[in-house]
Amino acid sequence: MRWTVLTVPVLALAALTTAGTTATPLDAEAVHDLVSRIAARQRSVRTLEARFVQQRRSALLLEPETSRGRLWFRAPDTVRWEYETPRPMVVLFRNGVLSTWLPEDRTLERARVPKRRRRFLEFLVGTRPLDELLGLFRLAVTDPGDAAPWKIRLEPASRQVARRVRTIVLEVDRKLLLPIAVEYEEPDGDRTTFRFENLRVDAPIPDGRFELELPPDVTVRTMGAGTSGDR
Repeated sequence: MRWTVLTVPVLALAALTTAGTTATPLDAEAVHDLVSRIAARQRSVRTLEARFVQQRRSALLLEPETSRGRLWFRAPDTVRWEYETPRPMVVLFRNGVLSTWLPEDRTLERARVPKRRRRFLEFLVGTRPLDELLGLFRLAVTDPGDAAPWKIRLEPASRQVARRVRTIVLEVDRKLLLPIAVEYEEPDGDRTTFRFENLRVDAPIPDGRFELELPPDVTVRTMGAGTSGDR
């Protein structure tokens, strides 16, 4: 998956049930209460660290493509995605710039991200307050019961949003009140799922984690500006 530009759209879950249980839709009052609690929790997060598994399914792929790695987040909008397998890659968003470091190619790609698209980065990490999405999506919540995470399904409320994403489904941990899975479906039917494991909330993260350590002979490409260079 190449993160050279921030146009990654969002997700769909075929069934909102878990094995042996039946998901129960929540009424409007219960949904409002849950969304408020989740949003308050998301706003309180200062740092977040986790391992992730990303799976991409597409008609162009013979089988699902799975990647694994780690992520670090620092409020309000600094994020590092470090892909370990199958291909090393670091994606760093900081100060409005998205940098993609491909060590095997010795290439660094940079792109300035418009403010209206920055919220998607926060969304993928699970720190974008859920109530801020209500104007863009219709929302439904189901409760699978027991200790299973809540399933929150979002569908575009306008044609403009629907051009970028077909559906989004979040799985929200009952104790953490944070998303532990994000699955999205693009308008062309491609699906990508992120699952987060070993979450650490508000633990100290060294400043160096949000820096890129690059060798001297790196090719730097500025995306969208039609320029490239070597350093």
